[in-house]
Amino acid sequence: MFEKRRQRIDKILALLEVNQSLHIRDVAQMLEVSEMTLRRDIAHGDNRLLYLGGYLVKPGTNKASQYSLDSEKGVGLKNKRWVGRLAAEQIQSGDCIFIDCGTTTPHIVAAMPKDIECTVICYAKNIAYPLSSFPNVTLVLLGGVYYPSSATFYCEESVGYLNKFGINKAFLSAGGVSLERGISCSHLHEVKIKQAILGIAIKKILVVDSGKFGQFRSAFFADFAQIDSVVTDSGIDAETAAKITDSHTELLIAQA
Repeated sequence: MFEKRRQRIDKILALLEVNQSLHIRDVAQMLEVSEMTLRRDIAHGDNRLLYLGGYLVKPGTNKASQYSLDSEKGVGLKNKRWVGRLAAEQIQSGDCIFIDCGTTTPHIVAAMPKDIECTVICYAKNIAYPLSSFPNVTLVLLGGVYYPSSATFYCEESVGYLNKFGINKAFLSAGGVSLERGISCSHLHEVKIKQAILGIAIKKILVVDSGKFGQFRSAFFADFAQIDSVVTDSGIDAETAAKITDSHTELLIAQA
């Protein structure tokens, strides 16, 4: 019991590296336990987590501002969970896949069958940690300097190391998606990894919630034409959806 509690708390802390707070309902569904179980975990968790106003946070964070932020993003978190589940359905036994960093991609891992046999390459702590408990997953974590802002590791050597793998599916994240201006993120150190993956992977799958469309961040990394498939939620507007399908890019829409 105590070991399972520790593992659950560790998984939650990994998710909190990129989500400043998480609603207990969402965490309970991701970990497939009851909210009461999580409240007991927190009560006996040596103050590693706090439960306030329905949200799980790390001690020392600015809770008041986080609750306001996460209340606004509540629907977004739900959509990300459904998008992650639909993306996970694209993974088959024997695949060699890349899973990008971000706040949507951890939901792919949460939805993957625990007994799946595949190889997963990643560079984010909140992706690697939960996968480390999958008995049949060959996990490759790219190393380098740790960037807390995105819970990622990066060094130049990692970019070259990617060429050693035959990646058949890459699940890419983005902070902004513009069909005209391209796909972007907020952290420059992620760009070379993403661009290397785009040149290696057989199928490039963009996994984003609908709120990312029409946005553009500071670090451009791809033209939209480089993407083979888009997984998003039903909040995508009809005009954008039509443009994607007209471009002969596969569009998969998760229905809540």
